[in-house]
Amino acid sequence: MILPKITIITPTYNTGESIEIALTSVAGQTYPNIEHIIVDGASKDKTLPIIRKHQKVNKNIRLLTEKDTGIYDAMNKGMDLCTGDWLFFMGADDAFVNERVLTDLYEQGVFQEEHIVYGDVILKGDAPWAKDGTIYDGPFTLEKLFKFNICHQSILYPKSVIKQIGHYDTRYKVTSDWDYNIRCWARYKFTYVDKVIAVFTTGGKSSEGGDYQLHLDFPDNVIKYFHLDVNDGNLYLATSEFYYPMTRHKENEYLRSIQDLKAETGHLKELLGTRQTEHEESVAVLHTDHGTSNTVLRAEFDQVFANLKADQKTFLASYRTENERNLTNVNAAHNQAVASIREEHDLVIANINEQHRQVVENIKTEHHLVFDSIKAEHEQVVSNLKYEHEQVVVNLKNEHQQVVSNLRNENEQVVSNLRNENEQVVSNLRNEN
Repeated sequence: MILPKITIITPTYNTGESIEIALTSVAGQTYPNIEHIIVDGASKDKTLPIIRKHQKVNKNIRLLTEKDTGIYDAMNKGMDLCTGDWLFFMGADDAFVNERVLTDLYEQGVFQEEHIVYGDVILKGDAPWAKDGTIYDGPFTLEKLFKFNICHQSILYPKSVIKQIGHYDTRYKVTSDWDYNIRCWARYKFTYVDKVIAVFTTGGKSSEGGDYQLHLDFPDNVIKYFHLDVNDGNLYLATSEFYYPMTRHKENEYLRSIQDLKAETGHLKELLGTRQTEHEESVAVLHTDHGTSNTVLRAEFDQVFANLKADQKTFLASYRTENERNLTNVNAAHNQAVASIREEHDLVIANINEQHRQVVENIKTEHHLVFDSIKAEHEQVVSNLKYEHEQVVVNLKNEHQQVVSNLRNENEQVVSNLRNENEQVVSNLRNEN
């Protein structure tokens, strides 16, 4: 039986102090069918000599070294070189949690299905989103994925992901893997295995925090990946799994509207300046050529200026009304969400209080039952002891009476014997005399 090949991709650049961690961890796996692709960004330190030294011992290592535009460009190149059935991305200073991880996953049968498999990682060092030694981060839902990313050192992708999803978006320099996982969620089933996959060393690009460009694009990306209808009101409800990105989308619409308004205002100012310049030029020409009075020309200019100001006020008033209406809708949705959460909280508290009362009642009932049982047992024991005591007393009385009777009989017998003996002695003495 041919085992599925697992391709492990490691991007490197001047990682001479740490690359042997990944190389040794991959080489130590008991799973036999592994391909280790290292995509190097033309390192200047001892990275390449170390890799080539390991290549002499491990023929499964493939090396590509050339300049790239960043870690995700390198990871994309590794995907193009991949010949395996499954992909796994490992940093130069990362390692599998033990030598049997891939073997255990195979024996669990996770490679038999076309899905994305993920587990947990142990953090080595502090990151903005977790502390050293943390096991990150259990099973994910879509709502959780919209707020936190699955660590790519815990994910195994089927090779079909290259064709179905494509490459990492290199516009996002820090968190393109987060964008990639959201894209994958829209097309693939994600399966969580309750197992630590790797030790993830913090301090790299993924530990630097957010990516502003992804922050800006996030709502529109979600809408595109999941083919959402922005006019579907259900998506904006607090109970919707898309509530977070859709509210972000609404916020972005407001921001774009404000930016459009600012741009339109600037355009109006430019137009007003142009009109004013044209008007001034016309006034000068008319004043020079025709001798038109300055009063008439100024009145005309004032009228044009007043008309422009009126148009601007109308536009601003219309936009302000629409903006206030939109803000009112957002506030209403927010208040509804808060009210819903409060109702759920109150219901949970009420249920907890009722459960507590019921537990207390049950304990009281059990206490009374146990007390009654112990009391009944105590009374039975006392009754038994009384009965046994009375029986012992009766037996002792009977024995005492029997002993007294026996003693009387024996005494009477002794007296009788003594009398007989005395009479015999007396008789003998008489006969002797």
